[in-house]
Amino acid sequence: MKITKYEHACLTIEINNRILVIDPGVFSSSFAPSDNIDAIVITHEHADHFDPEKIVSITALNPNTVIFATEKVSSQIPNSVVPNTDEKKTIGDFVLQFFGHNHAPIVDDIVPCNNFGIVVNDTLVYPGDSFEVPPTRPQILATPVSAPWLKVNDVMQYIASTKPAKVFPTHNALLSEAGQSVTYNWIRKACDEANSEFIDLQTSENLSV
Repeated sequence: MKITKYEHACLTIEINNRILVIDPGVFSSSFAPSDNIDAIVITHEHADHFDPEKIVSITALNPNTVIFATEKVSSQIPNSVVPNTDEKKTIGDFVLQFFGHNHAPIVDDIVPCNNFGIVVNDTLVYPGDSFEVPPTRPQILATPVSAPWLKVNDVMQYIASTKPAKVFPTHNALLSEAGQSVTYNWIRKACDEANSEFIDLQTSENLSV
């Protein structure tokens, strides 16, 4: 499994030259679709996770790709699938398990929209815009690190509660270079306390497991 990070919240996972795309949003400018994409996962409707133009580009090259999305996103994409949380779906070499229901509040007690997280092949956990605890302990956790809806202590508590073997940051487009340095120092501290390995995965870099 090869995990590649793009700007902000977009990831691709490659197994046997087949690809799963997660959250191709408007900030993910370096992501370019290929013709070997088996599935797309869109965790929620916000533009930094869902860019309709990118979906059109992907499906033009991959007309049989399977798209999993929340109900509101699915209403905009013909033939897409709204998954049941806690169920597993197998698409080629990818085994996908969905969890969670709602986007984390930006304003107290107001849920912005539906959101689900995903577990890929019992290895990679990506929660979308939430800190929902996944159904399995992550081998690799792609954690959000900067947003109007979080503070760094939330990230630290999420790492402490999930105890992943490895952690890399996502959802980081709003951080300046200085802000990233400060934020990542706190996340490294949480990783040290949880005996997790912190991986500062940069745009277009990949991690093989």
